[in-house]
Amino acid sequence: MTIRNHRSPVRRATGPDRLTVEACLERAQYACEVNGCELRGVRSEGWSINHRRSRGGGGTLDPRCNYPSNLMVVCGSGTTGCHGKIERDLRAEAYVVGWLIKKCVCLDPWTCRHAPARRPMWLLRERWVLLDDEARYVPTTPPLEVA
Repeated sequence: MTIRNHRSPVRRATGPDRLTVEACLERAQYACEVNGCELRGVRSEGWSINHRRSRGGGGTLDPRCNYPSNLMVVCGSGTTGCHGKIERDLRAEAYVVGWLIKKCVCLDPWTCRHAPARRPMWLLRERWVLLDDEARYVPTTPPLEVA
């Protein structure tokens, strides 16, 4: 018996669009926002976009997940370079320095005090900044947990 109504899963894009990626690259001056190395190669091999607050297992339909305040440019893929270190080796540190942001239980996690635009990030291991949704750095002070 042949099953005729079987549908293969359709992959949908859950990452940022090309213009947002380009804005983040320009903000970072085409360098890793963790260690400052020049980005080389193609996206997802030599460099990648790290979501500070995770998209979740299968992605999310909420477009705010892909706002520049939630994105950082890093060398490597999810398993290599700084991106790999953030995901594997430096996970605890990454939460402290704002490279990753924990999910919260607020009614709207994209506008609460835990929102990416309000969470400072340690840039190039030298200064604290906020990432805004216009893909700019805004100088700031360390979060209370670090100060």
